Amino acid sequence: MKPRDEDNSRDALAPEVSMSATGFRRILPASTSPRVISSSDRPLRRARQAVPAACLECRKRKVKCSGTRPTCHRCSTHGFECEWDTEPETTRRQALLNRAEDLEKENEDLHELIRYLYSRPESEALEIFHRLRATGDAFHVLDLVRMGDLLLKNLPNEKRGSGSEQREDTRQSSAASSKPGSSRDNANEGPDEAGD
Repeated sequence: MKPRDEDNSRDALAPEVSMSATGFRRILPASTSPRVISSSDRPLRRARQAVPAACLECRKRKVKCSGTRPTCHRCSTHGFECEWDTEPETTRRQALLNRAEDLEKENEDLHELIRYLYSRPESEALEIFHRLRATGDAFHVLDLVRMGDLLLKNLPNEKRGSGSEQREDTRQSSAASSKPGSSRDNANEGPDEAGD
């Protein structure tokens, strides 16, 4: 019988022989033991720190933002103006959802104000319209209408039977006159006589 070492040496030579005869190298089965990757085999990589949102400048340039506020690292080193459209610790997605909710609420409020304008009596609608033109703040006027403050303040003026322009003329003429009682009486007589 042949020694065992000779058999092993023949097997070791076998791949070389078979490679030269066929032109291909013999493929051996994979080892059954799992390959363990040591920590020294892996390249060291810094852990990426996720930031909730990037500043506008970093988003525009599509670069990584450090997320530090008020000025991120990149903007401070390059001298860019660092602007944010999100609150701290708020993601961009959450900021957009919050903005959409705010816009939906504003839309509902403006529709409510428009409903007041076409559903109220003309005198009340005109007063709402004049208040809108005077203040320029639709949401403040809507709050006044909701509280009833705007309509209650105008109740005594409407009992006099004069329009809003005539009320302004009356106030101006009474302030300019040295005798407040006489100019008020004259102003009230004018519309009554014109109506007769």
